[in-house]
Amino acid sequence: MSFVNPARQLLFEPLFRGSYTRPGEVVGALVTGWEPSEDYRTWTYHLRSDVLWHDGMPVTAEDVKFTEDLRQHPEVGVPDTREVRVLNDTTVEITYLVPMNPTPWRGVLPKHLLEHLDPGEYWDWGFWDEPVGNGPYRYARHSGTESIELEANPDYYKGRPEIDRVIFKYDDVWGTVDSVKSGVDAFGAPVFLASDFPSLSPDYRVYSWEQPVTGTAVGWNHRRSVLADASVRRALTMAIDRHELARLRGFPEWAHARDVLTPQYPAGFDRGPATVFDAGEARRTLTRAGWVDDDGDGVREREGEEFSFTLMVSDAAQDLEIARRVRRYLADVGVSVNIDSVASARLVRDAFRSGEVDAAMFRVSLSSVAGLFGADSPVGFDDLDLTRRWEAANASWDPEERSRHLNQVMKRFRELLPVTVLLLDVQSSVAHRRVKGLLSPDKGDVVEFLSELWIEEDGETGHGQTQWGSEGSEGRDTPQ
Repeated sequence: MSFVNPARQLLFEPLFRGSYTRPGEVVGALVTGWEPSEDYRTWTYHLRSDVLWHDGMPVTAEDVKFTEDLRQHPEVGVPDTREVRVLNDTTVEITYLVPMNPTPWRGVLPKHLLEHLDPGEYWDWGFWDEPVGNGPYRYARHSGTESIELEANPDYYKGRPEIDRVIFKYDDVWGTVDSVKSGVDAFGAPVFLASDFPSLSPDYRVYSWEQPVTGTAVGWNHRRSVLADASVRRALTMAIDRHELARLRGFPEWAHARDVLTPQYPAGFDRGPATVFDAGEARRTLTRAGWVDDDGDGVREREGEEFSFTLMVSDAAQDLEIARRVRRYLADVGVSVNIDSVASARLVRDAFRSGEVDAAMFRVSLSSVAGLFGADSPVGFDDLDLTRRWEAANASWDPEERSRHLNQVMKRFRELLPVTVLLLDVQSSVAHRRVKGLLSPDKGDVVEFLSELWIEEDGETGHGQTQWGSEGSEGRDTPQ
């Protein structure tokens, strides 16, 4: 049996967890502290001494070494470690092949139960049918590939969780009102839309949090004369009411786009202020750039050329609605936009990356945008300083130096606006009102914080059990 992320997170404790209140930072889980060598290529990790596997055996540095060595096997993972040395039971030293960023969710595996197994058969190990972990919940039973039941771990180092049992249902109940009807206490949606829950019972609450590393953006082709000027791209960004777009998508008031997407790690980056919606200033900026409506037809011209371009977008209903709003915003400042809808988001991305279109709306990350700049950029985004900073950030072993370079990259992004971020991604959990302890946006993930939650029935606190609905999973998705 394979397990999707929610069960994996509860069964296997990682070295680190991501910080929800400080994006880009990690906090120790099994690790209590860590320090680098002078060249930052080797890191020493100090482990907790009070963590047990669910069979009662202690978790030690030998388990960390076994797990990291296992991930170097070509059938298991992508090699990124050169050498792992155990210094003592609670200290391990790892030398990396590439600049290291602490990675949450890389759970540690039990050496004493797995060292005799063939790594080449990793994905088919019988261990995954009845896993022995070290997290807040332990395996109880499962029913084929339809559900898995976990029970609270009484020996968990942070204390026994308040909720006694958790049942994960892996069927088609993810993110739908049918989840509520089937008695599921909580379920998740990767991007929250108010329209997903048209008849959500008042007994349920939606808890959300921001994912600043990815979002929906319009990419501008700098080779098109009407889009080549950074001040013009800033005017187009000012003309778009991104707060209204967030409300249209059903996002909370605090979830609004900024001008840059952040790298996931390391910490210390500065997203800076966002360009503020100001249609009046957008009009003045366009006029200063020489774009004026001389003939009074509502579309600006410069030297005989109309300010008109085509925006490619997928034909998904929500994407088309956003694109139409963008067209309306830009028409209000004298810019004509023609919408070209195609069958899939992938076609949109591919067309833009080939430089075939004026502008395109698709989901992006900082890395995917960065992949478009340089001397050979298909969309003419070839700022030399930005390219050098990006290359220096990726080559730096020193996390602080890498952060400095990334901050300069993002500063330059804000100046040039090669893309206009329309919406940041928002993730959500939906939970019954009897599930207590959640709070948007700092504590919205039901699974991440499950060991800190509790159940209240009719005003009384109880242990109880909760059921989590999750989309069916296929393929190689095992606890790691």
